[in-house]
Amino acid sequence: MSRCSRGPRQASVGDRYVPGAHVSIGYKVRTRWTRMISNTVSQATADVATIDLPGAFLHTDNDEDTIMLLRGKLAELLVQIDPTIYRKYVTTSAKGEPLLYVRLQKAIYGLFCSALLFYRKLAQQLIDFGFEINPYDPCVATRMVPTDYHTELAARAIHHRFAPKDGSVPLVIEKAYCQIANLHVDDVKLSHIEPRVNDAFIEHFKDLYNRESLKPVTVKRGKIHDYLGIDLDYTHVGSVRISMIKYVDKIFQDFPEQVVTTVPPSTPAANHLFDIRGDDDPHKRPLSEEQSGHFHRAVAQLLFLCMRSRRDIQTAVSFLTTRVRAPDDDDWNKLVRVLKYLYGTRHMKLTLSVHNMSTIKWWVDASYGTHWDCKGHTGMMMSLGEGAVLSSSRKQKLNTKSSTESELVGVDDVISKMMWGKYFIESLGYTVEHNILLQDNKSTILLAKNGKLSSSSKTKHIKHRYFLITDKIAQGDLEVIYEPTKQMWSDILTKPLQGQLFFDMRAKLMNIDSNYDDEIERSNTHPDLLPSSTAP
Repeated sequence: MSRCSRGPRQASVGDRYVPGAHVSIGYKVRTRWTRMISNTVSQATADVATIDLPGAFLHTDNDEDTIMLLRGKLAELLVQIDPTIYRKYVTTSAKGEPLLYVRLQKAIYGLFCSALLFYRKLAQQLIDFGFEINPYDPCVATRMVPTDYHTELAARAIHHRFAPKDGSVPLVIEKAYCQIANLHVDDVKLSHIEPRVNDAFIEHFKDLYNRESLKPVTVKRGKIHDYLGIDLDYTHVGSVRISMIKYVDKIFQDFPEQVVTTVPPSTPAANHLFDIRGDDDPHKRPLSEEQSGHFHRAVAQLLFLCMRSRRDIQTAVSFLTTRVRAPDDDDWNKLVRVLKYLYGTRHMKLTLSVHNMSTIKWWVDASYGTHWDCKGHTGMMMSLGEGAVLSSSRKQKLNTKSSTESELVGVDDVISKMMWGKYFIESLGYTVEHNILLQDNKSTILLAKNGKLSSSSKTKHIKHRYFLITDKIAQGDLEVIYEPTKQMWSDILTKPLQGQLFFDMRAKLMNIDSNYDDEIERSNTHPDLLPSSTAP
């Protein structure tokens, strides 16, 4: 008898993962990042569609011998549906409660393997339609569609809209254009240069699912899409604007304190963000169990938000996640500050645009001895043009003896992501000519490039880290270039910056004006992106 206490969209068990269970795209860092890259790529295409396949699990046969026990009213309801079939199988417990054991023929919600079973079925349907499952993320499928007359017209129209008017970017008509499908259980996001190609996909899957379900396949076309709680706005030429304004409003509603303020803080965290009180400090006041629960919930909501659309609060949220086990009054005040900052910038959007898919830039920075235990903090930002397609802010896992070592550990923290990003973009059909790591510490650059030749007895204890980086450089997978500190945009992800420096760094991270005004942004926001209470 198979049992499951988790929903099918969360397929992890402790630190173990079921092979292929990363179909639950919302809970994996890798799949979240592929979605961001795919969203960025889609901004250069003419047509985007989101599709909801109804009754996903009921379309899927259960391949295990799974027995489910129905008790009381549930057993009686099933008997009422067809007494001739079920009545003879009903037994009673010692207390006289009706019991009915049934064998599941279909995957149902709540069964551990349901999402995986449906994923396998959907993946095979995509393969049958001509798609290939991406080797770097099985929740992305691609199909190369040969260019025809209509596709060429679409390509010319897009070139006319996006290319510089000086003719510096010539028109190139490819022999085939890639159709990308992002999968999240029964939600599919589809993009291609030619709407007719997406039409064919939609009609095919309508034929597959409409005949098996009481509900029709739901399709959303146009320039505004809500996909997995993330609002995607393709109305601006040459870019995609990513926001979660309605989700931010929900965070305010769920929080037990009022965060509405006429003078919100200009930054999400003060200079003392990383300072904490010791256990022997008489002024330390731990939160009550109820307040700790509110703290944990709010931090979890902010984590979901900052990893998708609000990268400007990542540093503060990264610290708060280290405090959820035993938060105190100081941590609560830091959380409230983040929320008040969010209130003052609640209409801010992450705007992404692509300059060149053949060049990836990674800004990696680290602050030395930032935390109470003297561990450093790593910040990373990746861009394909304007705005951070990917970013992270995280506490380092080991202590270092210098800022150079901290920078090296920071690069090691994200080098796997740099390699994965290159391989994933190439798997979409692009050629990555330059995978560039930008660094503002020249000693770190020497260690990364020269390996053992630039090492000493003081760096031997971390040699496996710079040897990996050196190896990737030697193989041509990575280039390291010096970047002045003032242009190290990931600095905002390593420490709580203040004033104009924060505004300038935030402008690069979010691709907004350094003199951002939330009221102006609200007036320029599409009504579909606003909560119903604030929509004009």
